Amino acid sequence: MTPLTSIANRVLRSIRNFGIVPYVNEVKESEGNLQTFMERWKVSRFADDQTWQPLVPVAPGGLGGFGQLLASLGSASTEIPQLRASEWRAVEEAIQEDLSPVPEREFLINAIELLRVGNLRMAVMESIIGLEIALARYLNTYLQERRGLSAARVKTFINPQLGLTDRVAILLDLTIGDRLKKLVEMEDVLTAVRMRNHVVHKTGHLDPNIPEETVRKSVNAVLMLTDILANEWLQIEMDPTMKSLAEEIAKVQGVPSPTIRVVRKHRILMDFWFIGQVPESLKLDELCIDAGKRLVAIDKWFDPNEDLFIRFEQFPNQIIATWHHGKLHRV
Repeated sequence: MTPLTSIANRVLRSIRNFGIVPYVNEVKESEGNLQTFMERWKVSRFADDQTWQPLVPVAPGGLGGFGQLLASLGSASTEIPQLRASEWRAVEEAIQEDLSPVPEREFLINAIELLRVGNLRMAVMESIIGLEIALARYLNTYLQERRGLSAARVKTFINPQLGLTDRVAILLDLTIGDRLKKLVEMEDVLTAVRMRNHVVHKTGHLDPNIPEETVRKSVNAVLMLTDILANEWLQIEMDPTMKSLAEEIAKVQGVPSPTIRVVRKHRILMDFWFIGQVPESLKLDELCIDAGKRLVAIDKWFDPNEDLFIRFEQFPNQIIATWHHGKLHRV
């Protein structure tokens, strides 16, 4: 593999998995000649006249630029890959830091792509594999870190004899809160599990009596649950860091320790609870700015103006102010 192909694949891999862009795939040099790839990628050199000159002239017309790159590097499908601008920062981070996607993310993207091209059987299979990976990692981490069980006890309990249906229907239901249960319909997830079992253990095909709409709905529920479990695992992993940060803020600012939730990577929800009146001397905007700076020190990709949401609440349930988009909003 040439350095050019290696660099291109690193970018494409990041776009596909971190930008959530189906139909973008890594390239193999055997798929075409190098000249064709250089034309697609618009490879240029820095010439003596201090300008960038294409090594291979690009044919006139077409999408041009980044759109041309995405369109030309799609799979055999006629679909044109689409990248949301809001996801670009995740892509940029993955490229610069040379991040590898977690395994379930690759299966999640595969399932989305398969749904769109109508390969429902493989969409079910890929989505369930991703769910199994995310679920196993979440349950092992949760039981050890949140419940204090030893790795040996967890391994004894969560073994191959404990099937996926039991893990989803019983064990998972006991570990995630009501807030998360409202985000995904567990019965749809169990339907997808039963469809996978029918493929693997019976006919090798989906039950023809199940409507396509039911299949698609069930797979989407699995993908939602997989994403939720990935975020919950990240929250548990970040618990020690966030606890130390909360104690630090409380000590420096003279306030109760906030509850800090990692909503998803780089996204933070911080709650301050006060019993009685909030001290008039407390400058809430300065507290929020300070919290943002401390989070940046922990995570260089964190943007306080975009990623930090803070609520100030007075017992029992009165919100007195919020902070988002870099500004304090008093209620």
